[in-house]
Amino acid sequence: MELDIDSLLLSWQQGDLKAFERLFPIVYDELRLLASKILKKSPYQPLLQTTALVNEAFFRLRQLKKVSLESRNHFFALAAKVVRGVVVDYVRSENGRDNRRIKVTLNETISTYFSDNIELLALDTALEKLSVLHPRGSKIVEMHFFGGMTFEEIADFLGCSISTVKNDWAFVRAWLLRELKG
Repeated sequence: MELDIDSLLLSWQQGDLKAFERLFPIVYDELRLLASKILKKSPYQPLLQTTALVNEAFFRLRQLKKVSLESRNHFFALAAKVVRGVVVDYVRSENGRDNRRIKVTLNETISTYFSDNIELLALDTALEKLSVLHPRGSKIVEMHFFGGMTFEEIADFLGCSISTVKNDWAFVRAWLLRELKG
């Protein structure tokens, strides 16, 4: 199965949109599980359904003109970035409609370090700032939270050791805590 994904990714990055269409059913369940975890405890879950999130992410992925993917992990890292964009755009549009601030409870991996609900837009702003200060750390948060990737998968994707990922995670976790708590 993984060989199928890798060959489809190669074809897609060479411009074959039919390869992308064949990729969709192969990774759909995994992306749906990821989207479900992200939405599970969020207050906008009744409004933003898992299927809609996955479909919008795939629509946005399909619109990309140039992709550079070497493996399944590269695809899921890209998907994590796109899912983040979909959720943040949705929250922004909801905030614009009724001017309420939407908070999200992060999954247990991050929420063990943050006792309060965190505003998704504040998290997005912090991640944008972090991407300038510590690009790898920002990617780690994005892949771990929005992509559901393990530290091992992230290390493989980034081409570094698991201990480097864990050390960066400890740093960005503390940085985000300080940044989001003000």
